[in-house]
Amino acid sequence: MATSSSAQTIPQSNNEDHDTTMADITTLSEQNGPSGEGAMASSVDGTHATKRRKRSSKGGNRPTQFSGELVEDTRGSLYWRVIGEGDETLLNRATFFTKEIRLEMLDEMAQLGHYDIPRPSGLTEDDKTTFHPDQQEWGPDRSNWPDILCQYNKQAKDKKRVSLPQTGKLMWKGSIVIDKETNKPLRDYPNIPLCLSSREEGWSLEAMARQDGRITHEDFMHRMPFSARRPDIKSISMRRSRFRWSAGCKSWVSRSASGSINQYLDNLVPKEYQDSNCTRGWRDLTDLEVEDMKAPSKGKYPERSRHAKDQSTRAEGQSTESENRDEKPKQKQVAKLDFRYQMPSKPWEQRALQRALAPTRLVITDLIKHSPPPTNEEASYHDQLNALYNYYVIHSLEGSHVQPLEEMHPYPDAWIDGFPEEFFRDDFDVPAAFGSPI
Repeated sequence: MATSSSAQTIPQSNNEDHDTTMADITTLSEQNGPSGEGAMASSVDGTHATKRRKRSSKGGNRPTQFSGELVEDTRGSLYWRVIGEGDETLLNRATFFTKEIRLEMLDEMAQLGHYDIPRPSGLTEDDKTTFHPDQQEWGPDRSNWPDILCQYNKQAKDKKRVSLPQTGKLMWKGSIVIDKETNKPLRDYPNIPLCLSSREEGWSLEAMARQDGRITHEDFMHRMPFSARRPDIKSISMRRSRFRWSAGCKSWVSRSASGSINQYLDNLVPKEYQDSNCTRGWRDLTDLEVEDMKAPSKGKYPERSRHAKDQSTRAEGQSTESENRDEKPKQKQVAKLDFRYQMPSKPWEQRALQRALAPTRLVITDLIKHSPPPTNEEASYHDQLNALYNYYVIHSLEGSHVQPLEEMHPYPDAWIDGFPEEFFRDDFDVPAAFGSPI
């Protein structure tokens, strides 16, 4: 399967003429000011603005850092202002990466085609991945991976520091697209879809990052909806790592544990796949193989780790401590579970998810006048929530208004900062808290 990336066809339009003067311009604060209001700073005179450091016009292998700042005129129009040579002020139209812009992108790119295997979507209508022609045949199974994911070793030509053209600012219909969190332009990488779902999976993120080594986790994050559902950099990094571990892919970026992991894979992957530098016909790693592969990176003395002790216990034919454990979680253990997307593996995690779903279950029961069937307790919070909502849509009363999921109460982000501590207690009284048992 080809992996070459071609530029996406993005609708553009010429900037409209405006009689904007420097007296009309105010600078948008990147963060809240001392007063906490944080909306606008005082008027800025371009003749006194600090001259930005000029970047080389040559290509480079590092992500482009754009000079300039986001400003707004008295009519509320946004501009990206750059101080050029001779203190010349350059203004370009700008727009925030809003829900409306995302919906426009989704609609217009959908006219070019659809993915053969649909990408995962979030809970809102704009939380989807736009169509990208080069990725039409991509999929999560090894048989549908782009070739670059099946490449076992990074080839010499990939390692060579070839000067790449500088990335520009992402444009949409004549305006620079601005991330609402950073007030900075999005970088225009032609191999990344214009919009990414907050649930974009590790395999596709890894493929795109391999295609262009300058792509950062921030570039992926900024293509996702600006909301509480947007994953942070650590979550995006972990999605890629978990994919590489399960798929037996080497990291193309030097990491602290990459040496031991690469050595493990060299000993595991059959020589025929290493010689051909293609693992298309191979298999994913088992859970035990992933454990074994990661064990040397756990610390200076891996023989003292719980993994080593479990291995010894298994050899003696006994159940390990981790297999017998069903203890109440410590606070730091709770924080490690991203209940929105991760599947609960412990009984106390599964019980906590059911308690968190109880309010939504009660709302749906009241709307359709009967109780929905049990959900799969081993699925993530969002997957179970979607299953409940789909059941509600199918069984909604004839003639009744079907509420969008994001408008139902409690809405999906109700537990965005974590479940209340009492959800993890076995003596938690669900009927008293929500009026009815789960």
